[in-house]
Amino acid sequence: MRNTDIFRSFAMVVSITQKAINDQLAALVLFGVIPEDLVILQTIAPDHKNYIYKVFDRISDLPIDPATGLPPGAAIAFKIQPMVDIQSSGSSLVFVIKVKSGKAWFWGGVPPVLSLEEFDASQWTYALPVNMDLAKVADRDKMKVPDIVKQQLENFSDNMFSVSSLFMNFTNINLWDPTLTQTPGGGQTTVEALSRFMQFYLENKRSNEDNP
Repeated sequence: MRNTDIFRSFAMVVSITQKAINDQLAALVLFGVIPEDLVILQTIAPDHKNYIYKVFDRISDLPIDPATGLPPGAAIAFKIQPMVDIQSSGSSLVFVIKVKSGKAWFWGGVPPVLSLEEFDASQWTYALPVNMDLAKVADRDKMKVPDIVKQQLENFSDNMFSVSSLFMNFTNINLWDPTLTQTPGGGQTTVEALSRFMQFYLENKRSNEDNP
C-alpha cells in the first residue's frame, strides 16, 4: 500500500508523525497507563501438549528458585518502552518493544537434555508487523472485536485522535520483523528463541481471549 492510497480508502484522514506517536507512547509509560514491566512465565501444561502462560505485574513478582536462581520455566522479565516504526504507510507499521533492562530465560541445549539459560536482555528489541486498517472491523468472521473497541471505531469523532485510541490488529503474529528484532550479545539463536516465545504467547492469548 502506498501512502497516497489511504485517501481512496477512508472518508477521514489525520496525519500523525512517527515521533508524535512514540512521544505519546513514552508519556503513557511515564504516567503508568502502559505498564513498564513486561513479565511473562511459560510453563508446560500437564498434558505436555500446550504451554501455560502467566503474566505478572512487576519483575519482582516472577518466582525465582533461590537455589538455582532460575524461574520455573522459560520467562521474560523486561523494563520496556513500546515504539512504532512506520516504514511504508500509516495502515501498515511495525510495533517495537524496546527493552531498557531485564533478563530472559530460554531453553537451550540438545534434546533430550535441555536446561534454562539466562540472558541479559538490555537493549533487546522485539518487532511485530501490525495492520491498522479500520475497515477490517466489519469482517466479523475473522476478527474478535470487543464491544468497547467496536463502539469507538463505529462512532469515531475527532476527540479520539490519541495514541490510546489507535486500534492495532495483530494479524501477522507469525511474521516477526527480522530487521528490527535484535538481541545484542545473544546472537541469532537468541533472536529466534525470543521470537518463538512471543509468537507462542500471542497465539495463546489470541485463541483463548476476546483480544484482537
